[in-house]
Amino acid sequence: MLARRKRKRQQRKGREPKFFDTERASYLQELYDEYQTTNCQDARRQTLANLANFAYNPENYGHLISMSIHCSFLQSINSADDFIAVTSLKGLCNIAMHPIVAEMIGKNDSIIKILSCMECRKHSIDFIINGLLLLIIVIKHMNIEIDEQIQIRLKKMTAMIGKEINDVRVRNYCHLMMDNE
Repeated sequence: MLARRKRKRQQRKGREPKFFDTERASYLQELYDEYQTTNCQDARRQTLANLANFAYNPENYGHLISMSIHCSFLQSINSADDFIAVTSLKGLCNIAMHPIVAEMIGKNDSIIKILSCMECRKHSIDFIINGLLLLIIVIKHMNIEIDEQIQIRLKKMTAMIGKEINDVRVRNYCHLMMDNE
């Protein structure tokens, strides 16, 4: 068993990585096109999950941003399909450290959309956690300033979620969100 692993590792050493820039861009574009055009809900979910996972790697940011995947993620967070909504939010969290994406998410209409979706999906701990994480990344870490009225709404919603949802992770994120405001 060990000898077989060693042999496979040696075979891989001689090969180039699977995705160089042109191959990577081409592959990501194929995934995005499949996501946009497929009629099969399961295939759409799987393709979106793959795109969200690729958004985790900063090497992919340029390719994904050129395809406006961050706009598709934002557009899909209010999907009736919970999996699509949560996965889109996770994709945004993964790519939110890029200044172009952080700026887009930090716009008033984007923040309002995120807050509205969080208010509608209070039953989904996963959605709430990722929504709070996204807001923490954009507002706290990337230092995107938001409108005073939106800050008030955010504080109220964060306080309400912190009281209503009995989950340590949610409370910790609420505390981080409220910290130093």
